[in-house]
Amino acid sequence: MATIVSPVMRRMSGQLCLCVAILLCAACTFVVPLKAQTGGNVMQLGEDDQGAYTLNGTVVSSVTGEPLSRAVVQLSADGERSTFTDHEGHFQFKGLPLLRATLVAHKPSFFNENEIARSRPSQQFVDIGPGIPPVVIKLIPAAVIVGHVNDASGLPLEGVALNLINSRIVNGRKQLQQQGGTASNEEGEFRIPNLTSGSYYVVARPRWNRNLVTANGATKEEAFPAVYYPDAPDLAGATSIQLTPGQRAQVEFTLRPAPVFSISGVVTGYTSGRGVGLQLVSSSGDPISSAVRFNQETGTFHARVASGSPCIIKAHAEDPTGRPLYAEKILNLTGNLAGIHLALIPSLSIPIIVRMEETKPQPPEENPSADHIGKRSMPLSIHLSSLDRSRPDAWSSVEGGPENPSLAIRNIEEGKYRIEPISQNNSWYVKSISYGSTDLLREDLVVAPGGLSSLEVVLSDDAATLSGTVQSDNIEGSATVLVVPERTPQAVKTVYVSGNGGFYVNDLAPGDYKVLAFDHLDGLEYTNPEVLREYSSKAAEISLQSNEKATIKVDLVKIGE
Repeated sequence: MATIVSPVMRRMSGQLCLCVAILLCAACTFVVPLKAQTGGNVMQLGEDDQGAYTLNGTVVSSVTGEPLSRAVVQLSADGERSTFTDHEGHFQFKGLPLLRATLVAHKPSFFNENEIARSRPSQQFVDIGPGIPPVVIKLIPAAVIVGHVNDASGLPLEGVALNLINSRIVNGRKQLQQQGGTASNEEGEFRIPNLTSGSYYVVARPRWNRNLVTANGATKEEAFPAVYYPDAPDLAGATSIQLTPGQRAQVEFTLRPAPVFSISGVVTGYTSGRGVGLQLVSSSGDPISSAVRFNQETGTFHARVASGSPCIIKAHAEDPTGRPLYAEKILNLTGNLAGIHLALIPSLSIPIIVRMEETKPQPPEENPSADHIGKRSMPLSIHLSSLDRSRPDAWSSVEGGPENPSLAIRNIEEGKYRIEPISQNNSWYVKSISYGSTDLLREDLVVAPGGLSSLEVVLSDDAATLSGTVQSDNIEGSATVLVVPERTPQAVKTVYVSGNGGFYVNDLAPGDYKVLAFDHLDGLEYTNPEVLREYSSKAAEISLQSNEKATIKVDLVKIGE
């Protein structure tokens, strides 16, 4: 983490007023300088205070503590100044007035804290004044993955694509994201630099195919299928690589050719002149090595697949109105397959019924009734987050005219989804969501063709409000509070803490809650009850009644301490 040690400025008598406007990011920082005030009037700095101070410091590695040369250091206040560190990591800014500023450092193959922060960046100040001691800026060294790709006989393989899949926590949920990669050189070597700490999967995707000549002179087609480190056909069997700052991880791949199977068939239900996309994926949704040809006129297709495991063939198209069409079929691929029929059907739709439980009078503009809900006052939106990486997410949309609006989720593919309701009006909260007999506040939504139910949502206006204070010696303006309902612990509410440590939440369902405050949420899977259980002893507990206005105090948890 980038740490700056700075003194507290002690210069002028009287009342000090800080007028600070800050925008912190990896690229830029703006700070309004400190001004001294006496009796409500701005006191001008004397000539001795103009350009009288010097700031010295050092940039070091956060892992080894070694000084870093040729790092760029930027000081931002009423303008910006830059300098380089010398061979001992030292830097200096001369001729500075009395002010509060921020420092940020950059160096290739290193990160500063704001470049890797996934939550709000922390505010880091240095107060320029008399007797200012040297400051220290810590940069985090990047990690790197290196390795080789060989065939079974030990010969290097050139041109193999190496791709990364990063397992990271986004909004409290674990997600897999593609993150670049490289290709092996003629020696089979590869290097993937400039990686932040975290969990990564590495997959080797070779060039498509090669022809092998057998002992009797015949030629047969074989191909190298994709391999997930260390030796798995898909992500389900892969092992993740845990990188720490500055780590150099060694990864070795041995690729073995597999026979190429032929899959042929026909796609029906598409519109002439509109394209059809065909894809083959593993049972866990990962693309597999294949070559696919499709005849637009006849609808026939032919695919060659280098895999002996079960796979799924998917077809996607659009009807004349642009509505998505899809088809898919699970294949047990142990030999050549013919006569596969993919019949395209419209993607699925789920109507949403919203019922308002009104317990108290509402202002006219905030009183959407079940009989008349205008588009602007539609009180709810819903996001379906796909749990299958090969399927897209889906969102609700408002349909119909302003006199008779309705809510629905269109263009859904069959599969499993996590539902994320979003209230559009702080006067209402989601009391329940059901799909048939399934309680979607507790369970995931399973969508299958045929017999689709309506999604029923009940909203209520008897929400409780909770205000509180985070207790800590120094929250640095970056703390976040988690409000965790006992009934549905995965439906966590997050709220940022103000500069004085206060927070406020106004749309809570009546019930029991645990309240936790963290200095940051980076890497914390807080929607996982098992993860939060580790911090249960630090949680404040509260029971909220309908329409109650409650207050609470909670201690700050510093992750990593």
